[in-house]
Amino acid sequence: MTKVWTKFKTYFPSSLNKWNKYLLNSLPIIFSAMIFSLNSFVDNFMSTNIEGGNQALAYANTWTEILIGIISLTTIVGSAIFAQYFGKKDYKNVSEIINLRMLFSFFIALSFAIPTWIVSKNMIIAISGFDNNINPLIINNASNYLMLITASWLINSLWYTSSMILRETHHGFVSFISSVLSLLINILLNSIFIYILNKGIVFLAYSTIVSNIVSFVFVIIFKIIRDRNVLWNPFKFYILSKEIFVHFFSRWLSFILLSIGSVAVSIRFVIWNIGYPTGTIGLPIFSLSAANILGITGMFFNIFWTTFDSINSNVAVFVGKELGQNNIQNAKNNAKELLGFHTLLAICMGIILFSLSFGIEKMTFLAKGYKLSLISSSPNLTDVEITSAISIFMRNIKWSLRTLSLFMPMFIWFITKNRVICSGGHTLEVAIVESISGLLQLLWLWIIGDIFNGKNHSQLPFAWAYFIFYLSDIVKFIIYEILEKKLNWARNITINKKTSKK
Repeated sequence: MTKVWTKFKTYFPSSLNKWNKYLLNSLPIIFSAMIFSLNSFVDNFMSTNIEGGNQALAYANTWTEILIGIISLTTIVGSAIFAQYFGKKDYKNVSEIINLRMLFSFFIALSFAIPTWIVSKNMIIAISGFDNNINPLIINNASNYLMLITASWLINSLWYTSSMILRETHHGFVSFISSVLSLLINILLNSIFIYILNKGIVFLAYSTIVSNIVSFVFVIIFKIIRDRNVLWNPFKFYILSKEIFVHFFSRWLSFILLSIGSVAVSIRFVIWNIGYPTGTIGLPIFSLSAANILGITGMFFNIFWTTFDSINSNVAVFVGKELGQNNIQNAKNNAKELLGFHTLLAICMGIILFSLSFGIEKMTFLAKGYKLSLISSSPNLTDVEITSAISIFMRNIKWSLRTLSLFMPMFIWFITKNRVICSGGHTLEVAIVESISGLLQLLWLWIIGDIFNGKNHSQLPFAWAYFIFYLSDIVKFIIYEILEKKLNWARNITINKKTSKK
């Protein structure tokens, strides 16, 4: 028993000083991410006052999630390199790494924006799972919103990457202030547009664009005044040493595979809509679909998922930086402690989210937009039927949130292992796991959504399907346990050039 306890303790900070270090680095990032998520929450909340607004926003924001997911991959690949060179205080190479990360992020956003300007309506229809029963108003609103939000994509690609770099250099508090500014401006403008001027969903995009511009300018001003070592200089994008070029572009396959895994996660939304299109949750006259439920579920979950944002920064600061200074054993010890630390934070967040689910059915104001859309599409419904539809809507949200809260600690555990393995340059192995597991989970979801809901089968309730789907992550958890034990992940890639090209 003593041996078990001794081993268990190694997964948590070994001293009060370390607890303080991890907390001081994590809390500003967690609060910053929470504020950032509240921006989305505000948009979604405001949209519940507009007919079909929540559903329209859910469709449009799926493309935003795909984009942010891919941009975040430049962080996975780039932060491992950045952290080690920053730890080594090699600021010349640090500057080149920053330029590459910023440019990659911007061009990824641009590659999404261009097709959106051309075929935005088709992109919304594709995300809906080609559901023919959707109110045309919802498709039009989502399409118009998507067209405008592309401006935010371009700005956000730079702001997001800049904020990540701040977090990786112990400036998480500045990222927090930037997020607060963004939230306050977003709330102010949304309140004016929706409650005073009675504008539609498209004006939520204007609020987001303005708030992102202000926040990005704030971050740039801080870097100019306080820390020019991490300042992006777009006029020196052409300066690139062979060493940094090799580090980045030898990982092109990793980036592609990670992108496949990331896109696969976002495509889940499409398959949920195919498996549960309009009219398949509750009675057909209720016009409920997976999109209705997942829009609100995601709105709440993203707020409590903020532990995730601290993982990359903590691994960069306490593991990657140590590897860059050739303190291999310190890096290994810190990596192990961060596993327990992050998981404990996730357990706390999961408990809060699970507790919140008990009161979610009382928050019927969240169903206002759905109610307006329901009355518009089915004007002959009685008050009893409308009340029943809203009850089913809120009940499914409740059980979806409970599922996510139960699995959250496991998600955080294997994502921490993912980042730790990447910190030593093993991005290819992680990329293979992410891409294959992402595609296999899509197949698993298709089985759940298609076989159980096919013409010759009785329908599996959405809440149960949601829970059964996430059981597949247990396999992913086991794979990462094996991968970490098999790999010699703790390497200084700034000196070990032969093995760093992965």
